[in-house]
Amino acid sequence: MKKLITTTLIIVFLVGTAMSQVFDGISISGDFNTTLQKFKSKGYTLENVFPEGAILNGKVASTNIELFLFKTPKTKKVFKASIYLPKKDNWDDLKSQFDSYHNLLLEKYGETTDRFQFFSSPYYEGDGFEMQAVEKEKCRYMSFWSNIGGASYSVEITKYKQVKITYENDELFRLKDKETLDIKSKIF
Repeated sequence: MKKLITTTLIIVFLVGTAMSQVFDGISISGDFNTTLQKFKSKGYTLENVFPEGAILNGKVASTNIELFLFKTPKTKKVFKASIYLPKKDNWDDLKSQFDSYHNLLLEKYGETTDRFQFFSSPYYEGDGFEMQAVEKEKCRYMSFWSNIGGASYSVEITKYKQVKITYENDELFRLKDKETLDIKSKIF
């Protein structure tokens, strides 16, 4: 009986841990203001607050980052965090950074749900104009991991010459959609 209780507690703990995403030791699922304060207490500085969330600057593993936190419109729960890594000035550095974080997530979460790595015409890798393609959004390097213990993750190269890593809490993302629809339905 004691073994059954212990096993049950371990399973509940593991499921609970998988359901709550964590970035830099802080859950991406709680009350927005509380989460904001937790990041600030870790040394992040508040850069901007906007209706959908906030932008903070901080440092993780000696890397400067921009952290975007997004909240649900009514209940003000954090449902998404996007991390922007430092800007790169050349393709080799940018691609290397993407590959590094892609491999890290691949190791942590397994095979991707979807993955794209291509340039749109007239650009191609090796033409010497890769960074121009990045700026013009003609470079699509992105990988997605969906429905991993109630969470989804992605890594991509953005038009800002940065690698972006996104954490989404699937349940709270659906809540955000519901709350948004409720707000719109009351307007019209």
